Order: sequence, then structure tokens, then C-alpha cells
Amino acid sequence: MKAFLIFLVAPLFVALPTLACKDDTKVKWKNGEFTLSCAFLTNNSDKKAQRTNNWCNKKVKDIKTKDQFVVKKKCKKACKNCGSDDGGNGNDCTDNPHYTFGTYTYEGKRITRTCHWISSVDEIAKQRRNNWCNRVMNGVKVKKECPATCFVCKGPEVDSPVMTE
Repeated sequence: MKAFLIFLVAPLFVALPTLACKDDTKVKWKNGEFTLSCAFLTNNSDKKAQRTNNWCNKKVKDIKTKDQFVVKKKCKKACKNCGSDDGGNGNDCTDNPHYTFGTYTYEGKRITRTCHWISSVDEIAKQRRNNWCNRVMNGVKVKKECPATCFVCKGPEVDSPVMTE
């Protein structure tokens, strides 16, 4: 009976680290006279997309430790950067921040399509995923360069436990 229970529960323990996607609540950095944190990135729904776009890839200095870090490494949930550490198992699920697939003009502004662009407007993110993730752009499928945004990430491979008596 114990072996059967382990067989059912063991895969859950392996999957738990990938589910723990949260922001570091202790980290803070300066922008001029303002002190910012991961919460700042998402606490205003009208400015969330702009703030995450502006800050997630920036290198900043922690106020307390004076260590430099890239914001998306400490603000994983806010920056939608969960699963970026694959532990060497080949299942890295991070969008390519340098991948672009065309431009267009909207309200007089030149817009570059990126992985972030697909999900930047909640109301049309699903439509953009349907329209763009399976297209080949610049010689590669968009979902290959934007796996997190296109929801095509694979979980870690888990060896099935062997039942013993």
C-alpha cells in the first residue's frame, strides 16, 4: 500500500518547484528619488504592461545588499518569468527577449512585435496567441521563440517510480 501511495504522490513533489512562482518581496531598487519593488510593477492595472515592459529586463541595484540584478530574476511573477531556470534539464521556458517579428504603426507610433507584445493587452492576448504563435516569422515559428507567452512549455520530465512489494 505504501509503494502505491508513493507512486501517486511522487510526481507532485517533483512538480512543486515549478509551481512556486512568486516575486521576491524583500528586493527594492531606486529610480531617482523613488523606491521601487516588484509590487510596483503590477499594482496599477492601467500601467502594468508599460511598467513590466520598461523594467523587467533592466539591471538595477538592490538598496540593502547593493547587489546588481536583472528585475525579472527577482520579480518572476510580475515579469512572467516563471520556469526560466530549467535546472539543466533542457526544459527552459523563457521567451527570447531579443526576438522580433515585424512592425506596424498604431496611432502614429511604430510598434515592434515581440513575445511581450502578444500578451501585453489582456483583452486581445488570446486572439494574438491564436493569430501569431503558429506562424513562421524570420524563419522560425513564433512559439519556438516565445514558449512561455504561447503556452507551449514542457514540464520537467519525471521518471515514473517503480512499484516494489
